[in-house]
Amino acid sequence: MTNHASAAKRLRRDEKMRKINHAKKNKMRTLIKKVIKAKEENSENLKEITREAQSWISKCSKWGIIHHNTASRRVARVFRISGL
Repeated sequence: MTNHASAAKRLRRDEKMRKINHAKKNKMRTLIKKVIKAKEENSENLKEITREAQSWISKCSKWGIIHHNTASRRVARVFRISGL
């Protein structure tokens, strides 16, 4: 139990943001998997899927969910996998 109302509010906010960040990170991982699957199936919309994954990874970096160096590494891997 917290001693201050502001600390209690902070705990509530932290828990809410943790769930939101977790969902965004999961979406990023799912998009990366979609790129891999599209490449394996020789999908026509591989370019669009790759761009969407790259965009989402960059947004996660901007929001502070992942470090910018991690984002750069993942974007590079996505493009290397897709062959674009």
